[in-house]
Amino acid sequence: MPWWSCSNGSDPHRHGPFSNRPSPRASSPWTTPPEELRALLEDAYRVPAWWDPAKAERGRVRLNQISSPTVLLMTSFGVFDTVMNSDVSATTGASGRFRDQGQQRLLETARFFAALRDRDAMRPGSWQMQMTLRVRLVHSLARKGLRSAWGPNNFAGFGVPISNSSMCGFIEAESLGQMLIEHRFGRPCTLDELDDAWHYMTRWALLFGITEQMCPKTGADAMRNLDYLLARSGDASRWRVELVEVLSALPSAVIAPVPMERFRKLLSDVMFVAGIGAPGWVLLGPKAMDEFVRGTSYERLPRRLPGMALHAAMSAAARLAAVRDRMPGTHLARRIVYGTLLPNPSTIMNPAFGLLERLNSVNSTYTMHDSNTAGHAFAR
Repeated sequence: MPWWSCSNGSDPHRHGPFSNRPSPRASSPWTTPPEELRALLEDAYRVPAWWDPAKAERGRVRLNQISSPTVLLMTSFGVFDTVMNSDVSATTGASGRFRDQGQQRLLETARFFAALRDRDAMRPGSWQMQMTLRVRLVHSLARKGLRSAWGPNNFAGFGVPISNSSMCGFIEAESLGQMLIEHRFGRPCTLDELDDAWHYMTRWALLFGITEQMCPKTGADAMRNLDYLLARSGDASRWRVELVEVLSALPSAVIAPVPMERFRKLLSDVMFVAGIGAPGWVLLGPKAMDEFVRGTSYERLPRRLPGMALHAAMSAAARLAAVRDRMPGTHLARRIVYGTLLPNPSTIMNPAFGLLERLNSVNSTYTMHDSNTAGHAFAR
C-alpha cells in the first residue's frame, strides 16, 4: 500500500500528509492529489539510505543540551542574519512582511525552530513535518513573487533570493553554531558530536528542499560550508534601519499595559540591550554591532558593558556544562531525560508563543505570501 493511502489506523510511523489527520489548511484528505504534489511529498518523506536513527537521536539530544546564554546568543543571530546578510536583508525588506506583519513573522519563525528538536518530530506525517513543508512553501511563494516583481534579469545577475545554499547555512548556524560557540567558551565538543548533530539536522534540510548534493556529509564539512557562507554575506540592504526597528519591537506588546510611558521606554531599552545589544557585541563584535544599529533609535544604548557581562556569563555557563559533561553517568542520564522524561521543546515554548500572539493580536498561519505570487506588494 502506498504511503499516501495510510489512515490513522495504520502504522503511525507510516502516516503521510494525505492521511485523515488535520492539516493547517483542510480537515479532510485529498483522494487524488496532483502528481506534482505527490512527487514533491514522496521526495520530502523519503528516508535516505544513509540515515541512521540512533546517530540522529544522539544529535538531537546533544542539541537540546545547549545552555541558556548560548540559546539567547543564537536566537539573536537570526535577527543579525536577517538584517546584515545582503540577500536575506533585501528579500525581507522588499517583501515588507516584517514591516507589515513583523510580530506574526517572528512568532512563526520561533514556533518553527522550537519544533525541530521534538523527539517525535521525525515521524512521517507529524505536525512538525507538515509545518516545515508549509514554511518551505512560504519561501517558495516569496521567491515567485520576487521574481515577478524584480524580473528574471535580476535573478540571473544576483541569484535566487533565500537560496537553498543560504538556507543550508542558516540551519548549520542554528545547530552547529551553538555547539561551536560553547566550544569557544570552554565546553569542548567532539567531531563525533558535531557529526551526530548535523546528521539529525540534515533530514530537516532535505525536507526544506535542500538537495542531497548540496548538504555537507559530515559535521566538519558543514563547519567549512558555514564559514564560507558567513564570509560571503555581503552588506546590508537599504532596508537595514527599518528591519532593525521592526525586529526589535516584538516585546512592545508585553510592556504595553505598563502605565507610565517613561517606564515603558526604559523596559523597552533594557529588553533590546539584553536580547540584541549584548548578544550582538559578543557574537558580531563592536564594529559590526555599531553598523547594525547605526541610524536607529537603539544606537545610543550601551553595548560594551552588557556585552562583557554576557561574555562572562557564557564562559561560566560553558565551563560549568563542561564539568557536568565529565561526571560519570551523565550521558546515560541525559539520554533518558531528553529522550523520554522532559517535555518536547515545543511543548514548553508554545504557551509563551501563544501568549505573545494574543498580546499582539496575530496568529501563526504561515499564509502571508499565499496571494502575492504576482509580486504586486513587493518593492522594486
